[in-house]
Amino acid sequence: LENRANDNFGRWSTVFVNVKAQYKINKALTASLSYRYIMRNPAEENTEFRHRIFADLSYRIKFSKLTITPRTRIQSQFTQHYANDISERINWLWRNKITAKYSLKKWNPYIEGEIFYTLNNNRGNAINRLRMVAGCEYELSKKTTIDIFYLRDNRMNVNNQLTLNVFAAGYTFRF
Repeated sequence: LENRANDNFGRWSTVFVNVKAQYKINKALTASLSYRYIMRNPAEENTEFRHRIFADLSYRIKFSKLTITPRTRIQSQFTQHYANDISERINWLWRNKITAKYSLKKWNPYIEGEIFYTLNNNRGNAINRLRMVAGCEYELSKKTTIDIFYLRDNRMNVNNQLTLNVFAAGYTFRF
């Protein structure tokens, strides 16, 4: 479960729940399949409901305390608008990310870079988003982690070009 806010945390912009099945093929290679239910603008009349399905393949390369993880993702998303019950066509994206993480006992600083590439844009397929992240995870226990990070999200080759600067915190509990 994740909540995202706008207007200096004055209103919720996005709420989503994620369910994921993951399979470790070997020590370095992992495949996963996920479903994400997303509510955009949940307290407003123009609420959108999005259904996202994505498949990931990642490969972990470890050099002592440094871990490099490239990940590729195929993502499909369907959007339904609550106010007028209009549904949009399915959008397809190919996302490629690389993460570098350094382990220092309980502290794990990291950087990430991700490219979003459209696969079914009627105006032509192109890179439409770049995302850079710098953060640090802290392990509270073997099952719980907190994460504080800065994210810069640049949207391009779209009608509404936008750059977002996000400071965020997260909490993870593993079963």
